[in-house]
Amino acid sequence: AAGVTATGRTAAPEIVVAVEAKDDKKARTGLARITAAADQHFGVAFRGGYALLAERQDIADRAVADDGKGTLADNTQFRGDMKLLGGQGVSSGWADLAKLARLAGSSLPMASQNFGAQARLSYTVRFTSDSVEAVAKVIGDTSGYSAPAAGGPSIGDLPASTAVAVEVNGVDKSIDRGWKAFRSNLSQLGSTGSGPTPDDLVTQFSEEFGLTLPADLKVLFGSQLLVAVDFVGPSAGPRIAARARTDGAAAAAVLAKLRNSVALKGSSWPLTSQRTPDGIAVATSPDYLKTVLSRSGATLASDKNFRAAVPDAARPDVTAYANLDAIAQAMRRGGASADDLKAISAFRALGASSSTDNGVGTFRVRLLAH
Repeated sequence: AAGVTATGRTAAPEIVVAVEAKDDKKARTGLARITAAADQHFGVAFRGGYALLAERQDIADRAVADDGKGTLADNTQFRGDMKLLGGQGVSSGWADLAKLARLAGSSLPMASQNFGAQARLSYTVRFTSDSVEAVAKVIGDTSGYSAPAAGGPSIGDLPASTAVAVEVNGVDKSIDRGWKAFRSNLSQLGSTGSGPTPDDLVTQFSEEFGLTLPADLKVLFGSQLLVAVDFVGPSAGPRIAARARTDGAAAAAVLAKLRNSVALKGSSWPLTSQRTPDGIAVATSPDYLKTVLSRSGATLASDKNFRAAVPDAARPDVTAYANLDAIAQAMRRGGASADDLKAISAFRALGASSSTDNGVGTFRVRLLAH
């Protein structure tokens, strides 16, 4: 077992690493050999079955003294944050993100943008007989993603033949946040004379594609976006479809702008589209568009691999799923090498999800093995 802590006694973080040691004397001898061979010296102290390693001996000694005053297990926030994980696995950890952000300064800008003043992180990695799962909790998550709206289609409604599926809720709000960050970053580059200004890029893009940014992007992707990919058919190539919950008429007008821009460049428009009761849908072929919109027959929600890979699919703000068996089959048809097939064929599905509830962000990745 190992842990890292920043003592915070100086302006720069003082790092202490704790490594489990069953025999202090043997551990000290082994560490001395390693440091001698590497010509690297550091402080070493022992307490409670652990070797505490630090850059200097005085830092290691202070860590031992501090441990005598109390441990992380005495911290109520730590205990509560770890409890949220629903049990620990082969690897677990905890961090006070607010303190890390203060130590790192500007090198952790996302911490200040998406996390509150008291944000903390806990994580665990768990194994079962046929899966591995990583779960992380961010307490104080202020990213502001939107929960799925009731009544509309969801990732589970996509056809069971879907090889890759993604559902993102609150896309329009994410575009607003991302657009502000995009303009801010470009403004910093422009102020140093090393890059174009935001207005320059927006004008160039708008003139090329006839779009009004970011308004047209928000209309096109809407408040919910579903993306589906499958490999059904005579070709090993993918069929792709997307469905947005948005103003259907306005989204169709944005697509018309893009289609006209493509035509002016002498290219053919590769997509077919259809208005839906709650927005618009597009696909790479009319047949696949019909398949995705029909909502008849077997769906992902009825597939045991999907349910196992994404156990909380009904709640997350962002959900992704990959049917690795279907992808392996498409690779095989496409002439993939035996080595590539061997790697992917060991697994049957991969799921990922992200959600925020009452200021607690939950991030889950689960890989299912054969």
